[in-house]
Amino acid sequence: MKNILLAGTAFLLLGAGPSPSPEDLLRSASEAFYRSELDSAEAMYQQAEDRTLDPGLVAFNKGMVHYRRGDFRKAELGFRRSLGDAAIPRERRAKALYNLGNSLVHQAGEKELKLLQSAIECYEMAILETVDPGTKDDAADNLEIAKLLWAKARAKRPPGERDPDWDPPRDPKDPPPDPKKQPELGPEKNDDGSTKQENGAKVEMGKGLDKGNVPKEVPKTVPGQGNLPVIPDTDEVPSLSPEDARAVLKKAGERLQRERQKLRAESTQGERPRANDW
Repeated sequence: MKNILLAGTAFLLLGAGPSPSPEDLLRSASEAFYRSELDSAEAMYQQAEDRTLDPGLVAFNKGMVHYRRGDFRKAELGFRRSLGDAAIPRERRAKALYNLGNSLVHQAGEKELKLLQSAIECYEMAILETVDPGTKDDAADNLEIAKLLWAKARAKRPPGERDPDWDPPRDPKDPPPDPKKQPELGPEKNDDGSTKQENGAKVEMGKGLDKGNVPKEVPKTVPGQGNLPVIPDTDEVPSLSPEDARAVLKKAGERLQRERQKLRAESTQGERPRANDW
């Protein structure tokens, strides 16, 4: 770890000359960085971040400030933001990959296999993409250090732990993913930790030595199999003569009148006690 290049690669400094206010801020921040005035540099980068037309440059330089402080997690995030710029220049991308690898190595030590694996990938990509001989040599040196640390960490992993080479293939042009990023949320859980069932067929746990906990669908109730009879569905409508229709309507009217009288009588007596009132 002592042999790894701590300074990173050359700091990206804007050229001199007349420039808008964000450019002045970036230039002053870079000068403060070289004077090791890290708090002042970060404050000026923060002011320029919302107004600059090159946020990837600000993210890179802020990553360098955090790297110089020794806050390697924040430095890692800064370099990742810089790499997320779709219009990032080729050499800045190579330097960001190199410094991202350095940040990951410092966080990993001799324990975190995944971080070291990502650092190795960063160094390899930086070597392929840079045209600067100094960056290429530094990345090659740190690649060997990262491989040695990875071998030591792999030898120390607990028995039975999965081999670290299980990642699915990815685009070689993409930076390695952040191993510390929180995974996406899975299916919604109940209070007891079980998965909530979606609306649909009701299921119950199957029983039997050969079934185990296999969910099975409960058959839907078929009309006519319960306590109530099925109302017959017929298209035949009985015909009534006018006299019969008047008689049916008269009986229905009398029945409704009796029910109204009964309800009025019960309402004057108050609510009657029921069997479950205690």
